[in-house]
Amino acid sequence: MGLALPLGLASGARGDALNERYASQFALETEIGAKASEALFVGGYLGFGLGAEGRDERIESFCDDDGSNAENDIECSVVSLRIGVVGRWSFSPAESLNPWLAYGIGYESQSQSINDRVVGRRETTMASGIEFARLSGGFDWRPGKTFGFGPMLEASLGSYTKTSTEVNGETTFDGDVEDSAVHTWVTLGLRGVFFP
Repeated sequence: MGLALPLGLASGARGDALNERYASQFALETEIGAKASEALFVGGYLGFGLGAEGRDERIESFCDDDGSNAENDIECSVVSLRIGVVGRWSFSPAESLNPWLAYGIGYESQSQSINDRVVGRRETTMASGIEFARLSGGFDWRPGKTFGFGPMLEASLGSYTKTSTEVNGETTFDGDVEDSAVHTWVTLGLRGVFFP
């Protein structure tokens, strides 16, 4: 688990930076797999993220609930999904302090929702594509044989290739991103491992 920061471009369109669309996210990820050798782990990952809208003034104006009724009439949220395969190399697999490096590849999506209860409008925009490089590293401290934990840093490089928009349950657009670009999510967090 950790904090994921958006960097780079969501697309090649002018001004379409990733942090204009999405704010930082709380990220939670799990992995399952097996050791191919004492030092090499191979498996799959599944991750979720939760955050808010980015710095784009138009989106922020939609999400600004400036009503005087002391109720939250407008909800804005961003949910991310990541799934793929990963390989991890442990440099000191038999020691209590184990540095490691990992590489993964997979699918990612970001779903941004704006729910305005006053006018009865719910809009959801999804961007999805390939994470072609998930580079991570860290240290595991292993006080025993069943559990370890430690800090980790991850940079995932990806590109959105598909996008869709749905308004009140009806699809208004579903197609390819015409001018794709490379973006990065940098995550700083804490990793726990069972049966290291």
